Amino acid sequence: MAPYGYKLSVHVPDSLQQPAPGAYATLVQFDTTINKVLGSKKRPYVGINSCKTKKMAFAVDYKYTDGTSKSTTTTGTCS
Repeated sequence: MAPYGYKLSVHVPDSLQQPAPGAYATLVQFDTTINKVLGSKKRPYVGINSCKTKKMAFAVDYKYTDGTSKSTTTTGTCS
């Protein structure tokens, strides 16, 4: 799984994918904010212990109901 750490799976409900019979919705943007709750403290789901390489790797895999899929990767800088 390197260079990635945690995996997050998000299921989009069927009623959002197909709001009416025969009509499929198109995903044009996916934004999310995720906080991990540990006891009474909120901590970020994505966090780092160190930044030796000055970059963090991210990947996304989309799997669609018609059997197709899309994937992308990127890096972000850290200091």
